[in-house]
Amino acid sequence: MPVYNAAAFVGEAIESILSQSYRDFEFLILDDGSSDNTLRVIRSFDDPRIRLVVHQQNRGLQASLNEGITLARYDLIARMDADDISHPWRLEKQVAYMTAHPECAMVDSWVKIMDGEKHFIRTEGIQSRFIYYSLTFECCIYHSAVMYRKKAVQSVGGYRLPYGEDYDLFWQLSRIYKIHTIEEALLWYRIHGANLNTVTKKTEYERYSWQLWRRNIAYYAEDKAEIPASWIACYRYDFTPLVEQGNLKMVYACLAYLDNLSKRILSVENPNRDADDIRHISHFKRQYIIHRLAAQLPFGKMWRLLLHDRQGKTALKETIKRGARLFSVPHRALRQTAKRL
Repeated sequence: MPVYNAAAFVGEAIESILSQSYRDFEFLILDDGSSDNTLRVIRSFDDPRIRLVVHQQNRGLQASLNEGITLARYDLIARMDADDISHPWRLEKQVAYMTAHPECAMVDSWVKIMDGEKHFIRTEGIQSRFIYYSLTFECCIYHSAVMYRKKAVQSVGGYRLPYGEDYDLFWQLSRIYKIHTIEEALLWYRIHGANLNTVTKKTEYERYSWQLWRRNIAYYAEDKAEIPASWIACYRYDFTPLVEQGNLKMVYACLAYLDNLSKRILSVENPNRDADDIRHISHFKRQYIIHRLAAQLPFGKMWRLLLHDRQGKTALKETIKRGARLFSVPHRALRQTAKRL
């Protein structure tokens, strides 16, 4: 657990680890030059499992993470952040899974999102069978919810980036090793005013994230030419840039590129590849994008987009038929439209 100026929350984080149902572990805490009362809070815990490393100056998260991996005495390493809370059975369930599946290099879990005052916001998580495909487009794994094998992480170079370091590591691991998600919330993830990736270092994380998204897509793409930023935004469910261009040909090209990309993901050998799962999630992603785009387009372009897509055309036809049946009097125009479709 790297720590930097986290006096407000670190006590709860430490307590949640010391109270785990799984008891046999080393708790490695690296204080990265904190200037508040963080060290005082950490030292208030008297537990022989705690191993505290203190930096006199701040070195940054990437350096602390890699140092922690080097210092760790065991092969299984659970990540923890100083502002989150692990559920009491988290380590027990993750150790049990990793022990039963020696081919798996990393396991994570779903999380419950809370605010700074511990008010529940929502539960987040993706089904494990869809993680491999989804990692191409987004970091769908919470860093402080993972447990990984030390040797596997070292084999891919550890944390290689100053920002987006977790996303890069997860993607690198998924290229070579089996990964898995426990479909149960085993961590409370806290959103507050000092989150690095969403508040204090948002610009830096955003810049590195774009580099990673382009890298991931280029890994599968046949044509290595740089694709428009509006397409990447669309694949990440930000439709505003594409809609504002007002060009349906660009929309069609964006969808065609996604189709080809999904086929390439399906064709590349990988320990996490499952053809049925990839087809399922890629189909869902495509249909979700089409319908969300259609909802934001002017009426005429909405119809043209839905009619352009074969599956969307079928759905539109059924919608019109149902609409015609709902009226108490015949609506010839609706019936004729459905017939033409």
